[in-house]
Amino acid sequence: MSLPKRFSAQRGPRTSHNALRRLRACYGLTQDWLAGFLGVPRTAISMEESVGRGLTWRFDKQLVAFYQQLPAPDGPAPEPVAQPTAAGLAEARSALADRREALQLEQYRLGQARQKLDIRLRQARLRLQALPALLAALPPPPAAEHPRRALGYWATHAPAELTADEAALTLLELRQRVLEFELGELERLLKEPEAES
Repeated sequence: MSLPKRFSAQRGPRTSHNALRRLRACYGLTQDWLAGFLGVPRTAISMEESVGRGLTWRFDKQLVAFYQQLPAPDGPAPEPVAQPTAAGLAEARSALADRREALQLEQYRLGQARQKLDIRLRQARLRLQALPALLAALPPPPAAEHPRRALGYWATHAPAELTADEAALTLLELRQRVLEFELGELERLLKEPEAES
């Protein structure tokens, strides 16, 4: 029996619908589909909906059994339980291993970025720490104008750079912790024994 694949585009059940029509409206079933499922002509479904006399007791019993197997129309639909195949499991493990490699590369890149950021932060802190002594060592204002301007740049820009770099370091550390967690979960999943097929 070939079942039509097209379902109803009806918006949903109405209070004026009888039970059969509400069933079709709730699940988006066409008369053709339901007739094909029950093995009756479409006109029998149409007559059952309009005047209540279109199905024999055998098909009516079949319809009731079908209706009882369906979840409540206003409740959540049951989740289908799919059994993984051996090929599907192998593909999933391969995808997990690929993801692990990508995360390890990202972890390496973040480690390199963190080293550079640590060096920049250490340098900025040292410049700020040395700034008062360097300013005190300069001759009075008319002389050494160029070194004074360079040190003035340090004084004005270093705190902002320090704050921005510290924020970047915090975000980088957070990203590293997330990567470590994800890598740990991937390792755990990859160590699980493969299911017997």
